[in-house]
Amino acid sequence: MLNILIDSKTFQEIFLNNIIGNQIFASFFKSDFYTKKITNYIIFRTYGDEQIKKLILDMDLELINKEKYYAPIVHALLLQLIALLLRKYENEAIVPKEDRPTKLDLKLIEIINNNYQNITLSQLAAKTNYSEQYISQRLKASTGMSFEKYLLSRRMEEAQYLLRYTTSQINDIGYNVGYKNPATFIRAFKRFYQMTPNQFRQKTKSTHEE
Repeated sequence: MLNILIDSKTFQEIFLNNIIGNQIFASFFKSDFYTKKITNYIIFRTYGDEQIKKLILDMDLELINKEKYYAPIVHALLLQLIALLLRKYENEAIVPKEDRPTKLDLKLIEIINNNYQNITLSQLAAKTNYSEQYISQRLKASTGMSFEKYLLSRRMEEAQYLLRYTTSQINDIGYNVGYKNPATFIRAFKRFYQMTPNQFRQKTKSTHEE
């Protein structure tokens, strides 16, 4: 038996732009990632699938040997693992009913994820035909965060991804994730990650070079 632990930053990097599968199921991954509950789970019955087992063992070997470029290889294997689980066993996946987000919860998260650059709470209410107060309650219940905090986290995820994997200017990155004022973006990023965008880029650059 192997116990695979994935830290939040790695999960964000892998699934931020690569989340896959049925839209509702994909949304579950994103909503579940932000929930404060610790009882949530998804069970995939793979019936001893050799392809699945090989992927898991390959990841384990990469982490044990730690040869050059092992980290991106592990990330790629993990993404492939989840893709295969969804392709082959999504319809049979077991999720506790009491912990499942409602269809409205998933729709709210999907709308925010797809429109995080400029979505407002009032616009979200208009798109779903619910009151702002009710929407705020549903987001808090399903993600553990208010609308403002969830929106901020979504913007910061995209910002850190662009800083890490592109050469775009910091001002452009801020604009692309919803900040018209570069200074506002830098302040928000520093509060969220305890470092400036430039410091974050330099730190992750040196990590990759190692």
